Amino acid sequence: MAGAGFRWCTFGVWLGVAAFAAGVAGAGSPARVVGQVTLSAEGASLRDVGPVVVYLEAEQAGPNPPKLPPSPEIRQRNATFTPGFMAVVKGQTVEMPNDDDVRHNVYSTSADNAFDLGIYDAGDSRSVTLEHPGEVDIHCSVHESMNGTIFVSPSPWYATVAADGRFAIEALPPGRYRLRTWSERLPVAQLFLRVLPGATVPVTVTIGLPAQAE
Repeated sequence: MAGAGFRWCTFGVWLGVAAFAAGVAGAGSPARVVGQVTLSAEGASLRDVGPVVVYLEAEQAGPNPPKLPPSPEIRQRNATFTPGFMAVVKGQTVEMPNDDDVRHNVYSTSADNAFDLGIYDAGDSRSVTLEHPGEVDIHCSVHESMNGTIFVSPSPWYATVAADGRFAIEALPPGRYRLRTWSERLPVAQLFLRVLPGATVPVTVTIGLPAQAE
């Protein structure tokens, strides 16, 4: 990892886990997962490795999947994408307004999510619907310095990890889930959780450790 000043363990794919449930309410009540992500490599900092996303995939799909949230915006402002990173859920539409006084273009060549919105004028806005999970790198064909990243979560239960490693995933139906992490620069981590109705499930995730069971 160029410029990071540390090296990952060769086996560092899964994470150390500590998880338990508390505060159980009535049957069917939504639950939440709250957690802390840390890095096991000496001298490593989440601030140095870019965004990390945590998401949950249900073992069995629920009868009524949650509605998609409102369309977020990535604005083109001062010849940059603002914000430069965003996490969304598959099927969600992202608005791309042009706030500058010059023309811009937004495109991606990222696998199944490739798109090209064309060149459009100041004050205009175009949008793209992202149907496939994974990383989407976005660019402007008019300004080569403009680059951004979107992570498309396969499930609606996800959170972008804060700089201090904390995250929370709310309104979670009870059931069994696989927790996974995404980062451009870090190993993938996963663990399995059983979430009880109305529970708050604390989870500690340490990237760089060998896999451990639930």
